Amino acid sequence: MKFYYLLFCILLCAACDKKGSNLPDDTSTVGEFAYEVQADSIVRSPANSPYNFVFNIKLLSGKIQGNYVTCFIEGLPAAIGVSPENVVVGNLLGGVFSFDVGNVPVGDYPFRLKTITDKYGDAYTDLILRITAVPDIVPHLAGIYDSSYDYCPDSGLLHYSVVLSAIADSPHVLVISNFRNLGTGVTVHANVVSGVDIPIQSVGDKTVWGTGTYNIDARPDHGGDYVLSINDTIVSGLDTLTCTMHIEH
Repeated sequence: MKFYYLLFCILLCAACDKKGSNLPDDTSTVGEFAYEVQADSIVRSPANSPYNFVFNIKLLSGKIQGNYVTCFIEGLPAAIGVSPENVVVGNLLGGVFSFDVGNVPVGDYPFRLKTITDKYGDAYTDLILRITAVPDIVPHLAGIYDSSYDYCPDSGLLHYSVVLSAIADSPHVLVISNFRNLGTGVTVHANVVSGVDIPIQSVGDKTVWGTGTYNIDARPDHGGDYVLSINDTIVSGLDTLTCTMHIEH
């Protein structure tokens, strides 16, 4: 009988030890949570360009589960669009806001990343958005493009020479001479930033506008040259002609 009683006590103690093993090793850390924001103190974006602001949440202690961080951007000028409205940081421990810089002048714009948690409430990180001037590509585009051509649906290919030039003290303005082979004295002005934009303008008795792109010439014997492709429209009286102009060396 004593043997069975002793065996029962041993089994009961083993069960108690097993139950106790499910408890945290250190119960003093239950509910503890601390974090810090990590981001560049000065973020840089070219003017008139979209920018992705990336930040991280570093855990100093505890876990993110149950302690999610809601983030907002505050303090930027109304002309700078921000999306989304807020970012909730969870297991990825970071997030991204998209800034639409638009036509805001070059300069420094202080703003704050606001973070909200149940434990700490509102907290702020002071940052600066530095908008920089877009490099002027026009001087690099200037030159004689003697292998230019159009493709027009009604007339096919037409080869001719085009001269591109810059204007002193007018960055990003490109002058296109012999536009669409209308004559060497016929010039069209375009704005060149991320692409080519020909605002609506009069050329003699015609009205012209268009948009396009510029790129490095990929042909192996044209290293360093540029090519431009412009979808343009010319209105003359009641006639409207839309073509694609390829400006090449």
